[in-house]
Amino acid sequence: MNRIVNAIQVDKKNIADIFKLPCVAAIHKYSEPAVFVNLSNSLHFDLAWPGDWICQLSDGRWSVLSNKDYQESKQNNYVLH
Repeated sequence: MNRIVNAIQVDKKNIADIFKLPCVAAIHKYSEPAVFVNLSNSLHFDLAWPGDWICQLSDGRWSVLSNKDYQESKQNNYVLH
């Protein structure tokens, strides 16, 4: 089981902080900013949209969670199953 050790919610107000994350490859401005997240230090990327959470896991990998999934993990002491 992995645990969330660090998380930040994507929001227009914190784009500068998000861009500093080591997993962020790029930020593209559509009508809303989209964040390209490198999930495993490979060529596998995911998009994070406003409201989504970029999470660092206990094994060092990164994940993008919807707000609903993040809130559910919060209820489980930040453990992902």
